[in-house]
Amino acid sequence: AERVQEAWAQNSAELQEKLSGIRLIQSACAENNEKDKYYNSVNDAFDASKKREKFDLYARNAGQVITSGAPLLVIWYGCYQIVNDSFTIGGLLAFYMYYLRAFGAAHRLFVGMNFGIQNALVSLKRVFEILDTVPVISDKENSFNIGKIKGEIKFDDVSFAYEENQIVLSNISFNVPSGFVVALVGPTGSGKSTITRLIPRFYEILSGKIFIDQYPIYDIKIQSLRKQIGFVSQDIFLFRRSIKENIAFGVNGNNISDNDIIQAAKYVNIHDYIMKLPDKYETIIGQSGVTLSGGQKQQIALAREILRDPKILILDEATSSLDTQSEILIQNALNKIVKNRTTIIIAHRLSTVLNADKIFVINKGKIVEQGTHEELLNLNGLYRLLYKNQFRDKILKDGGFKK
Repeated sequence: AERVQEAWAQNSAELQEKLSGIRLIQSACAENNEKDKYYNSVNDAFDASKKREKFDLYARNAGQVITSGAPLLVIWYGCYQIVNDSFTIGGLLAFYMYYLRAFGAAHRLFVGMNFGIQNALVSLKRVFEILDTVPVISDKENSFNIGKIKGEIKFDDVSFAYEENQIVLSNISFNVPSGFVVALVGPTGSGKSTITRLIPRFYEILSGKIFIDQYPIYDIKIQSLRKQIGFVSQDIFLFRRSIKENIAFGVNGNNISDNDIIQAAKYVNIHDYIMKLPDKYETIIGQSGVTLSGGQKQQIALAREILRDPKILILDEATSSLDTQSEILIQNALNKIVKNRTTIIIAHRLSTVLNADKIFVINKGKIVEQGTHEELLNLNGLYRLLYKNQFRDKILKDGGFKK
């Protein structure tokens, strides 16, 4: 039974993966190859089910043989007793009828229910494996709920690794004053996103400390900590629900009115688009927002964070995959959103971070440079190289860098 459930679970996962990646499969002309892989998955599940049914059939037939053979034994023994004047024919018939009722019920109970019980036990085993899983990240015994914060962030000699002996961040230290806009830039894989994911405790650090205001984040209850932090990435997840529900997601519904949702949408310049839809704010969007463009997903995600009103806002490549027009709309919204809150921006497009209060340049898990845009250009280091490569045409047009 366990093998059957595992096979069909694998088949379901295979099907979901192919449906999610249908555009990639079509663009790569890989339909036949993926179809064959799915058929193989179906055949594996079918073979497992067939073996299970054979076993069930043999078990049921064995039970039928026993059920059929036992009455013959009862009749033979009863006739033997009648011949010896130890039993009567009426007594034999009465005993036989009671026997059939009792034995039939017992057969249905122990043979018929056995297969249902097996299936239930396999399912319960999988459920209890999940329920018994101990969270890697949990509240400490003396952790507390944090009230209203200023939004200051401090990393004190923080190191981190996803796997043992593979250090991703090494002795990271920096301070972000309340209300500042800071940017993390650097090559792909340098550890920028990892830094931002340590703040809401998505992962546990190896050593060092992280503070929100003066409080170590490990002394704060996890939910209380995460309520203070807004997170918008380039990979926006939206539910197959109405636009209204997606914007209001994660906010106490009793405290949010339709007007609040509309004002948040206007703030990020998506209200006019929503009003053109057939059902307006009640329009159901597809799975993961498939009916929306990348820019529209970003706008809804930003509207969601406006309603949550976190004191700390993390923007992880929030404009990297957008076209120029969408980027302008998102950038205009961001300029309004970052006011009066501490903001950390991760960006490959350096044009989005030129006005940051401070820029940290990350390379190979370490902060190698820090300062404002102008200060970093004057250092003639990695930031200057990144900027030069990204804006080569503009630099040449303006006459090159000044020495």
